[in-house]
Amino acid sequence: DTNEDDEATDTEMLEVVERLRSSWLAPSGIITFNCRPGVSFDVLIGLRRLGDCPSWAGTLTHLASLVTRVQFPSALAASFSVSYLLPQLVFSRAEKLVLCNVAASAGSEPLPLPDVFLSHISDAHFPRVATLDLYQVVGMRQEAVGKALDLKSIREVQFDKSFDQRARLFVPFFFPHCLATCSPTG
Repeated sequence: DTNEDDEATDTEMLEVVERLRSSWLAPSGIITFNCRPGVSFDVLIGLRRLGDCPSWAGTLTHLASLVTRVQFPSALAASFSVSYLLPQLVFSRAEKLVLCNVAASAGSEPLPLPDVFLSHISDAHFPRVATLDLYQVVGMRQEAVGKALDLKSIREVQFDKSFDQRARLFVPFFFPHCLATCSPTG
């Protein structure tokens, strides 16, 4: 069990699991996880952890299949390299997909998602996502939002209720016209 709701999986917990695997578990042994409903899987953090410790691949893949909330980037920083594990991450229980803006390094704009990321936003990788959370849509990359809106299971689109009304002028409108009558408060 992870210990706090609505918190990304913890590096310390992953280290403990790795120690259990290497020290106590038989080669064919299995560790069973349970995730509380609020546990979130941040795709960028997960992929960075793989770069630091490739032996966590099995654990991260398994955790991805258990979480109900996933944070996925709408763009990438120029310095980010894509992990080989991304296509293996299937969020079979995820009910909420949160698209996040990525902080760009000083003086540079975030880059559009590479095809490997965009193709990952699919019904095969997110079969149960009913809610798309855009948080604050200012600066959101249209390509990722378009792919997420194409998910067959999407029933609700959310954004931050404290969203600055003046910022609407800068939002590229990627929503279908039928959504124009939806509540402007989220």
